[in-house]
Amino acid sequence: MLGFDIIMISAFKKILDKIKSQRKGIDAVTYPNPPEIDFTDLEHNFFKRTYSFAYYKKQYLNQNSRLLHWIGSIDYSGYQREKSLNYLINNYQPGDENRILLRLEDWVDNVQKIARDWVFSFFNTLSLEQINAQHRLILYLARKEKLCGDNAIRVINETIIKKATETKDYAFYKLDTKLRRYIYNLVDTQNSQYRQRIISDKDPFNRIILLQKFKLEELSSEEREILKNDKSSFVKRNFLYFQINKNTIPSQEHLISFCLDDNKGIRNLAKFWLKKSYGYEPYDLYKKQDGYKYYFIADYAKSEDLDIFASGFKSNDQKIKNLCFKAICNIDYSRLKNMKPIEFLSSNRTIRKLAYYYLPKILSLNELHSLHHEISSIGSNGQLVYLNMIYKKSIWYFIQEALETLVFDPSDENIKFISNKYFRKPYIYEKLKPQLKDSILRKIDTLKTSENNCIKTFIKHLSFTIKTT
Repeated sequence: MLGFDIIMISAFKKILDKIKSQRKGIDAVTYPNPPEIDFTDLEHNFFKRTYSFAYYKKQYLNQNSRLLHWIGSIDYSGYQREKSLNYLINNYQPGDENRILLRLEDWVDNVQKIARDWVFSFFNTLSLEQINAQHRLILYLARKEKLCGDNAIRVINETIIKKATETKDYAFYKLDTKLRRYIYNLVDTQNSQYRQRIISDKDPFNRIILLQKFKLEELSSEEREILKNDKSSFVKRNFLYFQINKNTIPSQEHLISFCLDDNKGIRNLAKFWLKKSYGYEPYDLYKKQDGYKYYFIADYAKSEDLDIFASGFKSNDQKIKNLCFKAICNIDYSRLKNMKPIEFLSSNRTIRKLAYYYLPKILSLNELHSLHHEISSIGSNGQLVYLNMIYKKSIWYFIQEALETLVFDPSDENIKFISNKYFRKPYIYEKLKPQLKDSILRKIDTLKTSENNCIKTFIKHLSFTIKTT
């Protein structure tokens, strides 16, 4: 038994010695060439900020202690986080509030307490510009369930409101739009200074906060007028919905003014409620208008107005051209065949997009092919637009044209587009003509020498599909 005890003691001693040597190794460890890191990396580079304090201790201890303790403040070791946090507080420099505030959510109570005490004592010394620089972190902390109702968040909010209230409007509007929105939701609803700031805010998502905070009858006539005539369709639409949802149908005059809005969505909403509530149809109203608003009759797309739309399409006003072209397509898109394709293929983006959709419906493959040069030369993605139009007509002709494209321009963009179109086709019922098959196989043979893995996969799958066709 004595011999066994001696063996056990000896083994235990070896284990202790090994642990001690490992501990010394950890304390004295040096890591070969850790990656360069800066303050920006700690916020935006996840890979770099996961390195521990020990990796950079030797490199930065004497060169840049502040950066080292920024790293240490998010170390996996609670002891190191506490040590680094105390260093940053005792040697505070503007910007260090980022690391200090972040520790408000620390899972070690003592570390969290140190950060909270700093907020109580020093957060009010930060300028509004410093607070704005940390707005993303502050909004993140305010959303944390763990910090809901926390006194530190209360102090932060009170400080932000106080400083924002004391600043001039021009400086207030320089704050990040999300921070302004956060402040609007903190302040008292009856604060006239902030009511004016909300309705004058340059961000439409902030302006509609007025609709979220007040009842319709609580809005002044001036505020209602401003909202009704807001430059943003988003705000006007929300104001219209706001009234309707409160079971308050806007006056006929109010709805008529919305019927003349440039935004079609607002016009349609106003027309619906005009018809439902007042039995009024604004078609005749549009007929009495001049210029662009006259062509709002395009909303009705009546066949009797086709000649008007054909004439309007020749206008130099792009908004009129768009309205008229959409109306022609809605009434009878086959009329496009009587027009010169170059007229809309060389027009603005809205018209081209409609043309790309309707042309495959009315033109044969040969007719589309005759427009190849015009379509492919329109922009950087012209060739892909052409391929998409062919795809709508015939999968096999699309494959032929796609292979031709890959032979001459095997760019990543072309490969991705063609592969996605092909592999998303669940089945092919279209018969493959012998002559077309020979043409496709010749192009496959040409592409077999490609080193691109995506092309290889595409060719392999396509070859199998052709064999089973």
